[in-house]
Amino acid sequence: MKKFRLLPFAVVLLVFGLTACTPFTSAPTATPQPTYTPQPTYTPVPTHTVEPTAVPTYTPQSTYTPQPTYTPQPTYTPQPTAPTETPAPTETPEPTSPPQPTAPPPPPPTAVPPTSPPDPCAGIPADVSGSISPRCAPAGTSFSLSVWGFKPNEEVGFWLTDPNGNIVGTVDTVNIGPDGRVDDIPFSSTGFMQGIYYWVFEGVASGHQSIVYFKIIP
Repeated sequence: MKKFRLLPFAVVLLVFGLTACTPFTSAPTATPQPTYTPQPTYTPVPTHTVEPTAVPTYTPQSTYTPQPTYTPQPTYTPQPTAPTETPAPTETPEPTSPPQPTAPPPPPPTAVPPTSPPDPCAGIPADVSGSISPRCAPAGTSFSLSVWGFKPNEEVGFWLTDPNGNIVGTVDTVNIGPDGRVDDIPFSSTGFMQGIYYWVFEGVASGHQSIVYFKIIP
């Protein structure tokens, strides 16, 4: 087996010199390459570790047991029922009541006193500063009235109102006299209808009124 030794450093230089004496052939002009723009250094994004999602434990549901299928029963048709005879009610004999004691005879009827006839003069209002006689009477009766409460020698007007509210009067006045009153003034009721009438006497100066009521009855 042959052993090789490394060439001495001088041999290396000799080889280099021979190479340098070789005629130089100019190399073709190089095409300029685009300048390289360095890219920004990539910073790695921290990797997100996904937390494991808890899987819900499945609880098995109870197994559904089908129900037996319902078989409809045949419809029942009622048979006509014969009318039932209602038994006649049994008569219950009435219990025999014991003999009742004999009631005493009723007392004789009490005599009713005769009803007094109504007052024909009922419903006549009270007089004011005056009086009349009689208070009620049939048509054609002569009445007499008195009035008072006026000033001495005062002029007094007067008028009569019938049951229908009609007024019969005069524009004339009379002197009442020195006493401020007059008594027993007569007047006839011939032709008057039934009902309540009233006389009004009024003082011209004082305004005082005397009112007397009377009633014509059947």
